[in-house]
Amino acid sequence: MSAREVSALERLESLVANPELFALAAAIPPADPTQGGRPRHYPSYMWVLYDALLSVYGSARKVEAELSHPIVWNHLRHLITTRFPNNPEQWLPARPMRRYHYLYGRTRYLTDPTVLAGLGGIHRTYAADHARQLGLMSPEGRVSWTHPDLDRMLYADGKVITPLFRARPGDTKLDKTTGELRPVRAEPDGGLHFEGTGDTAWGTKWVIVAARTKHRHGRIILDVDWVPTPGGEATTAMACFDRLRPLLDGAQGVIYDTALRGVHHQHLLRDLG
Repeated sequence: MSAREVSALERLESLVANPELFALAAAIPPADPTQGGRPRHYPSYMWVLYDALLSVYGSARKVEAELSHPIVWNHLRHLITTRFPNNPEQWLPARPMRRYHYLYGRTRYLTDPTVLAGLGGIHRTYAADHARQLGLMSPEGRVSWTHPDLDRMLYADGKVITPLFRARPGDTKLDKTTGELRPVRAEPDGGLHFEGTGDTAWGTKWVIVAARTKHRHGRIILDVDWVPTPGGEATTAMACFDRLRPLLDGAQGVIYDTALRGVHHQHLLRDLG
């Protein structure tokens, strides 16, 4: 496999070629015509695609700038019309999607707990299929409990995401003009978490479960979940494993740090096999 970096345009093409994009979009509730309001300017898959492009370009404003370029937007339109030649409802208009279109869809639909749970289930199913297509988690593979095959292992760990704001909930700032103390913007879900090194980190913690090939860019994110309270990483991780177990018959074990203790090992061995 070539060691070169994957270009942003290739990532865009891969996202459109992935059937999961449109499966996720199908789980977004359609607009209710009885509630009034303007019709949607763009198909619902553009909210999901825009959200995925945040990791490609780095920010929502950067995504807007890139999609606004005529070459990029017309190429995206061509990719969509090629994929849906007989379905004009899925085609994109000549005017590029803007950031405020994405923010409306994200706030109105993508952050809804019910919709978000449905999107998570769809992703886990497709991610498991992608892993098997790469030869991972195969139940017909070599089985050894003393020398397990790394292609059949789940790689998981906790990750503390640094908040956008330095302040913490409850912090105030003196307004020198009026002399009053005003609350400053902070991450309400932030908390103080302990890392494996013993250091502390302030932010929101997440558990990420992945499968890996031996090649570069060969990681498949199988599941991601938020740790709602400090010290709850292991509980969140076990919930991820419980959800993934029915989808990955070939999974043989878990690679994790010391956040998992004996009671969690017992559940993995006795209940999940």
